[in-house]
Amino acid sequence: MTDRIRLSRRRVLAALGTAGVVSAGAGLGTSAYFSDREEFTGNSITAGSLDMKVAASEYYSDWSEDEAEFASMASSPETTDVRLPAPDGNPDANDIALDLDDETADVYEQFVGTLRTGDNINGGVPVDGDLCGTESDADGAAVIELEDVKPGDFGGVQFAVELCDNPGYLWLSALLEAASENGVTEPEADDPDEEEGVVELLDEIQIAYGVGGIQDSSVFEDTSTGFQPTNQMTLREFLAAASSDKGVPLSPTGIADEATGRECFSGSSIAEVSLLWWLPVDHANQIQTDSATFTLGFYTEQCRHNDGSGQAPEDVVLSSDTTDGVRESGEWINAVVSAGPTTTIDVELDGAMYGNEPGEWPSNPTSYVVEAVVDHDFDGLAAADSNGFTDDFRIGYGGADNSERVAAGQPTPGGYIKRRQPDGSFVVVAEEDLSGFSATESADQLSYTFEIDWTSDLSATGAPVSTPGAAIVDEVFASDGGEGVASNPSPSNQDGREDIDNVTDSSGVIYL
Repeated sequence: MTDRIRLSRRRVLAALGTAGVVSAGAGLGTSAYFSDREEFTGNSITAGSLDMKVAASEYYSDWSEDEAEFASMASSPETTDVRLPAPDGNPDANDIALDLDDETADVYEQFVGTLRTGDNINGGVPVDGDLCGTESDADGAAVIELEDVKPGDFGGVQFAVELCDNPGYLWLSALLEAASENGVTEPEADDPDEEEGVVELLDEIQIAYGVGGIQDSSVFEDTSTGFQPTNQMTLREFLAAASSDKGVPLSPTGIADEATGRECFSGSSIAEVSLLWWLPVDHANQIQTDSATFTLGFYTEQCRHNDGSGQAPEDVVLSSDTTDGVRESGEWINAVVSAGPTTTIDVELDGAMYGNEPGEWPSNPTSYVVEAVVDHDFDGLAAADSNGFTDDFRIGYGGADNSERVAAGQPTPGGYIKRRQPDGSFVVVAEEDLSGFSATESADQLSYTFEIDWTSDLSATGAPVSTPGAAIVDEVFASDGGEGVASNPSPSNQDGREDIDNVTDSSGVIYL
């Protein structure tokens, strides 16, 4: 008889349950799988570098005897060997025209050699070897230091620039630091071209510049009337152009028409850049004793991932000093400057440092003031107030009885802009009367925002205005003129407010 295995539904489920237990047990008992491992060790990421090294040599003609061996004033200014043109529109000025000694071999190079002053930065130009790998930084040295400059004088600077390790875009930059008439002599006062408070030297000195050595075709060109510069502008115009944004964009072949789309400078060769200046032959009494101090420099950015337009300037944070009185330690004022053609200054006041209760600032609700002191120094105005300040603008927000708002004809709370005049005084214009400027106050009176469009028409402020390429926020301050914060708080205040510093530090130079 054949044995049959009979499986009922109960038995099948029981068997499956047993199998499940066995499988689970077998899984817990497994201790290894087939496996393998491959490793790539020593991985690292190191930032590259872009370091700029520079050298420079100065040239200056003061009509010394060694110069006269190779050149003389031209006998016929219409046809000459070297010409430094007078500016258009000045009938009193004449070209500086030179005849070179045709019988001397390499006379141009020898003449230029006599102009070298021996004032060199980092060994001078041309460079013997590489600048990379050396300590050839500018370190703030001056390459032009001249006194007693007279009509007919000329000179220049030849720079060598090397970008180390990586290619980069290059800009030639400049910044006017100070300009002064240094008083007015009798002949200067009698000159019909003398203008009170204006440093005419900035308008009489002529400038040319280019990529290459002083004798190269990018700086000089051969014309039918002589060898002369390829471009020409006043010192004032040059400083305005070279201080705008990052400066004047350069390319390996010359001055770039546009910053975007130009060629980069290589990271392995030395480029030369030259700047010429000359003071045309003129009676020029209006420039007597005038002086100008300015910075020359270069700016570079990496070439890769960059179109040459230049990165936006970073915000600058200004703060007052910390307080250690009975109030909590901290800064009473913090200001953030966002630079650009339109510059914004956001000011925050710490109410907890002023009083124990919200709303205590300002204690004088109609005469308080929050103000930013701005200096752009591109107009040649030189007069200083009794404290020695030569700032150009003061922009602020004041209460209804604030003296600036009253002077501007708006005896209500609001913004104002003060513009320094040639004699050191100020013209005050209310926010309502000037487009391109705004000032706002928050509901709790602890936040203020000033915005000024430097490209707008600011002529209502009463003095010549040029669009700055850089500025300095000398300070931001807040004062209620009472028992609270003030420049000289009342010593009778015994609750600690006299310990509050109501003035921030300076921003330093901010390129717009």
